[in-house]
Amino acid sequence: MAYQENNDVVSRTFNKIQEGVYRLQETGVENPRAYHQAVVDLDHVLLSDLANEAEAAEIVMRAQRNNLLGLSQILYRSYETLLEESFTKLALACADFNLLGGDNITHNYLMRYYNLAANEIKLARIQRDDRVLFIGSGPFPITAIEYARQTGCMVDCVEVLPDKATISRDIVNRLGMTGQLQVYTADGQSFSPKPYSVVLVGVLAQPKQNIIDNIERDGRDNTKVLARTTMGLRQFVYYPAEFRTIRYTSTGTNQARNDQVLSTILLR
Repeated sequence: MAYQENNDVVSRTFNKIQEGVYRLQETGVENPRAYHQAVVDLDHVLLSDLANEAEAAEIVMRAQRNNLLGLSQILYRSYETLLEESFTKLALACADFNLLGGDNITHNYLMRYYNLAANEIKLARIQRDDRVLFIGSGPFPITAIEYARQTGCMVDCVEVLPDKATISRDIVNRLGMTGQLQVYTADGQSFSPKPYSVVLVGVLAQPKQNIIDNIERDGRDNTKVLARTTMGLRQFVYYPAEFRTIRYTSTGTNQARNDQVLSTILLR
């Protein structure tokens, strides 16, 4: 009986996810409002936490077999790109635009990062005198901005793509935060982690193993590493972080719940 119930949950949830992913694919980013609504509807399934760990693992395995998992990650990446382009243009065009205001479609996305940053600050006990390195910060370094705003710490961002790094610098300048935030166009697998007390490895930062190897090889003994990843059904949004460590061990995890997507592993 328990097996049948488990199988029903897996099949029912898988079908809902498959329907949502295909709807997202059919909608297309050319219609931003409809695409946003399709993402919101799919989020309701993926972030519901209704499937237990074993059920979620079975759903992910099924999705890997028919390439649904990879398709979903690609479509979510398109959505993230859409939002990044939207709010970077708004931020650069209008200095007093409230990105966290409830009157724009970026609200939920940015609030997730506001809360994620707060949770990571608590997990790693980040304080004003810390110097933080963020690898894979993208065109809009919202996490770096929130670390600086919430703690007063200094944050250096590393972005490998020159065009994204340039946009990121323009955003920092526009916000008047050049005294706290610096953006470097560099490769995260070779950028020196030595000056930093905390290193954050973004969920999209690659190659993950080489980045971790570089931190272990050249980082200080007391450096804390925050590695973002996804767990359970949230793997439909981002590919989970996979890496091995030699010096560092996991000393804590902030697991995504409710409307949060990203989990964070603390390595020391």
